[in-house]
Amino acid sequence: MNNLSFYIIFHKKLYPKNVPGLPCFIYLGANEYIKKEIDTSILHHRLKFEYDCLGYNPIYQMLKFQDNSVILNYPAPPTPFVGFSQYDMIIDKDKFILAQSYLKDNIMVGFFPYSIQVTMDILQESQWNQVLEIYNQNNNTTHTVQDISTQPFFLMNTYILPSWFFTRLQLNLRKLLPTIFRALNYNMRHIAGTLERANSFIIACGIKEGIIEYIISDAISDDRSLTLHDELLHS
Repeated sequence: MNNLSFYIIFHKKLYPKNVPGLPCFIYLGANEYIKKEIDTSILHHRLKFEYDCLGYNPIYQMLKFQDNSVILNYPAPPTPFVGFSQYDMIIDKDKFILAQSYLKDNIMVGFFPYSIQVTMDILQESQWNQVLEIYNQNNNTTHTVQDISTQPFFLMNTYILPSWFFTRLQLNLRKLLPTIFRALNYNMRHIAGTLERANSFIIACGIKEGIIEYIISDAISDDRSLTLHDELLHS
C-alpha cells in the first residue's frame, strides 16, 4: 500500500516530463480563475483541483496566496504522509524513491533547506518574534527566532510531512494570518513569500520541539525555465 500522497501544484499547465510515473504523484490544480491546459496523458484519478475540496475558500487565491492557498485549503489525505511540490520542479525518480523509503513514524523529508538568514528578507526578526508569540500561545511553547535559528528552514513549500503534522501546520498557519497581515501593513505584494517562510517556521518549531525529525533529499530541483513563466503568470 502506498504510504504517500504527493501533490504537484500547478496553476495553468502541467509538465509530466518532469515527474516520474510513481503512484504517489497527484497533480493538484490551483487558482480557479486561471483556465487550465491539461495534458491528455494525465489519468483522471491522478488529477485533483483545490477548488473542489470541501470547505474551499477562494479568498486565499484572490489575495495572491498562490500555492499557500493549497496548503491552507486542501485537507490531509488518508495516507500517513503528504507531500507538495510545484509544477516548475524536476523530480529524480531514484532519489525520490530513496527518500520515500525513509518515511516512518515522525520522519519528514525536506528538499530545499536554508538558514534562518534567508527568511529575513521580507519580515524582520522582531516581526517574526511577534508571529512566534501567537504560535507559542497556541502550542504552549516559548520559541523565539534565536531559539530556532539553528534549525533548517525548508522553503518553496516542497517537502513531505506526516499527515497529522500537516494538519497541525494548517491550523497554526490560519491562526498566524492576522499577525502576518499586520506585519505586512496589509500589503499583499509579498504575502506568498511570507507565508512560505511562515510554513518553514512552523516546521522548524516542530523539529525544535522534537515532535518531528527530518532528513534532507536532493531528489527535487528547480526548473528555472518554468520558474520564469511562473513569475510572469503571477505578476
